[in-house]
Amino acid sequence: MLRRSGRVLSRHGDSLELELLAGSNACAGCAQGCGLLSLGAGLRGPTRACRLRVNASQKFSVGSEVAVELPAREVLRAAMLAYGLPLLGLGLGGLLSALVSPGASDALVLSGAGFGLSLGVAFSRKRARVALLQPAAVALRLRD
Repeated sequence: MLRRSGRVLSRHGDSLELELLAGSNACAGCAQGCGLLSLGAGLRGPTRACRLRVNASQKFSVGSEVAVELPAREVLRAAMLAYGLPLLGLGLGGLLSALVSPGASDALVLSGAGFGLSLGVAFSRKRARVALLQPAAVALRLRD
């Protein structure tokens, strides 16, 4: 489970918009600016600030410092979507192009693998936009 602390920027009903704080409880990627907690946004393009929207059952005031937890299952799902699907596309594209023309040149197999890779990347980016990677975070009050 990943745990980060953040500051509440705004409230919208039961959801909070947080700015994640750099700290010792972060992994190396997060400590340098943003890591797996913003993977969904990272798939859509580079981000400068680590901001995140979470659902919270408790009421927090703007400016409160809260802890955000991301279950290991969500991290694994995000990694499989970001890395697994393109890798699967690469392998299947190369395999299918080799099976379709058994005497195919290496260039044809390589182009099939490249096509499969590009399809895998496009599919994983599309799935990230469909809110598959919304953090299932739990906010806990640290300080007001």
